[in-house]
Amino acid sequence: MKVTLRQRNQGKKTWFYLDYYDNGKRKTKTLKLFLYPNPKSRTEKAHNKEHKALAEKIAQKEQLTIQARAYGLEDVKKGEQDFKEFLDELIRPKKDSNRGNWKSMKVHFDKFHPRTVSFRQIDRNFVEQFKDYIESTDLEINTKYSYFSKFKAALKEAHLREIISKNPADTVKHLPQEDPKKEYLTYDELQRLSKEECANPLIKSAFLFGCLTGLRFSDIISLTPDSLEKREDYYMVPFRQQKTKSIEYHPIGEQAVSLLPEPLSNSTPFFTGLGKSMSVNDNKILREWIAKAKITKHITFHCSRHTYATLQLSFGTDIYVLSKLLGHKHLQTTEVYAKVVDEKKIEAANKISL
Repeated sequence: MKVTLRQRNQGKKTWFYLDYYDNGKRKTKTLKLFLYPNPKSRTEKAHNKEHKALAEKIAQKEQLTIQARAYGLEDVKKGEQDFKEFLDELIRPKKDSNRGNWKSMKVHFDKFHPRTVSFRQIDRNFVEQFKDYIESTDLEINTKYSYFSKFKAALKEAHLREIISKNPADTVKHLPQEDPKKEYLTYDELQRLSKEECANPLIKSAFLFGCLTGLRFSDIISLTPDSLEKREDYYMVPFRQQKTKSIEYHPIGEQAVSLLPEPLSNSTPFFTGLGKSMSVNDNKILREWIAKAKITKHITFHCSRHTYATLQLSFGTDIYVLSKLLGHKHLQTTEVYAKVVDEKKIEAANKISL
């Protein structure tokens, strides 16, 4: 749609009006602004100058508003907001690895579009171009999926906040995703590792504790003597569901409890000395300890949870029970570990030949 500022003589005044052309159809809108056809005094000349400038600004703004609506923007002012500043706002409150993933996505977005970019500039074609850029990188398939998903999530959030009235990414398909390889330790590898010395005994105890309990790092480092509940020959420990944030209780055995360091007090975490997340140096110590046990797999701290899940299934634990132990909301999430065990069974069966 095109907007044109026009003038019409009526009586002793020249009135301003707007012409709207849309698909061959014409509409008009009269502005309450006019000119004196033959200004004689300074007052009339000043009036003409002021009203003409105002009419031109109204016409420009009207044209911008129409263009903004075509891009799905609520209004011009919102549409001129800086998308990169909005990304920074979304990233700021995020924590740990999730924050790191969002920041990495923004690094790639900056490479794709080094200059500032307003919401008005982001249409479906722009979204498709960023998707093509992500696809062209050497990133892993799931990393590509993750970065593009976060970009789409940012636009969805902008839509929810009514910065844009239409999400330009709604009709753009996600990038493909593949089941991530869940690395874990076999029973023999775990036995070997437990016998090796580690440069940081806290990391060793926490990792082995994770292998025996399946608890996440965040739950392990927050565990205190007060949170342990003794029951006959086992203990119950609380952990927080990551998605629902509800508190669940998890049974752990005597051996796992024996790995817990001596606490400073009943309200002090057992693993005081480890940060809220594994530092670069902590991960280096973990890798060196893994290497000492002649294990060549890429093992991170979270692999302790994968090890727990895989070994539990290998030793015959019902998958539904394991799902509850891991705090999974859906059984399908746990079935990934079952696939790993099935693959190992097939591999073992093929080792025997005549």
